[in-house]
Amino acid sequence: MTVRIPVNPEIVRWAAARAGGSENLLKRHPHLEKWIAGESQPTFKQLQEFSNRVDTPMGYFLLSEVPRRQLPIADFRDGFDPGVREDSPELWATLNTCQRRQDWYQEYAESIGIEPVWVVGIAADWNAQETASHMRKTLKYEVNDRKGDASSQRRYLISQFELLGGLTAFNSMVNDNVYRPLNPDEFRGFSLVSPVAPLIFVNAKQTINGQLFTFAHELAHVWRGKGALGNAKLNATSSNEVEQWCNLVASEFLVPAVDLKARYPVHQSESVPEILESLAKVYKCGTLVVLNGLKRSGILSEKEFQELYPIELKRLSALASSAKGDNSGGNIQYSRAFRLGRTFSQAVIRELASGRLLPTDALQLTGIKTFKSFDAYGDYIEGQV
Repeated sequence: MTVRIPVNPEIVRWAAARAGGSENLLKRHPHLEKWIAGESQPTFKQLQEFSNRVDTPMGYFLLSEVPRRQLPIADFRDGFDPGVREDSPELWATLNTCQRRQDWYQEYAESIGIEPVWVVGIAADWNAQETASHMRKTLKYEVNDRKGDASSQRRYLISQFELLGGLTAFNSMVNDNVYRPLNPDEFRGFSLVSPVAPLIFVNAKQTINGQLFTFAHELAHVWRGKGALGNAKLNATSSNEVEQWCNLVASEFLVPAVDLKARYPVHQSESVPEILESLAKVYKCGTLVVLNGLKRSGILSEKEFQELYPIELKRLSALASSAKGDNSGGNIQYSRAFRLGRTFSQAVIRELASGRLLPTDALQLTGIKTFKSFDAYGDYIEGQV
């Protein structure tokens, strides 16, 4: 006799909706509509498969009402009322994956005597300008030292933070699943701050210049010693004091006000787009960050900034649209290194080689599906050292 599980149809409906709608799930779960209608119930195996597919614990389906889950880190996103909005399965999966990796790495680091990352919490009582200056000095990122384009800046800052002992992850999807993209309007990044293994995640479903600002914002969280989830935007004043501070630090880190005031007179006869583009080339960041810097420096008023911001945003959107189709793809191992972070990857590879980590655990930690793919990635990482 087949044992069936008495699931709550409303929770099945809720879980299916969170995962993108029942239409997308019917191919793998042909009985889903009947479960939702209460006309039939799944077997244990069917429920287990469905639970995994929609990233929902099996026990939830037996509850009497739809559960309210609280995020495991501080939520500083503006425009996201915890009482009315529903966090996506993609956000939950990303958070859970990063927490699992951080926990594993922290245990690994402590087992081999890795010292705490000395910058964590160092700026707890500092002002934004002092913190940004310390970040630039520590990461060797003064204005005149910056070389290359935005991609080069991203690569360099990741490397510098990892040299300090931090962990990084840049991804636009859940693991390698292109069918589960991340939404930058829902969140742009987060930081999981711990003394030994501070981890910064950046939603790569935004421009590289956007990623740079988000990374700088999360660096500020690490320096302050308090991690959080955010959706920071340059044209909005956050209702949260910590987010305001981190936004200010990030902007000052990328475009120092004193330096900007010294350089601006050379460009003031140019049109606004020309000024922004010229200064963006100097600071190796986005024009919106430069525009924010002009406001912070007192060169632009708040009113002028709010008028110019949507104009510049529209111009950038038009440029981005015209550039679509130019992406020729990329090296899968190179992309995977951005998604996992090199420090974390090297630790997993070392532990696997030593026999202290099982191959199946290595696959689970990295999200890589096959041993062949893992070996290819390991060869790539070892070749980069």
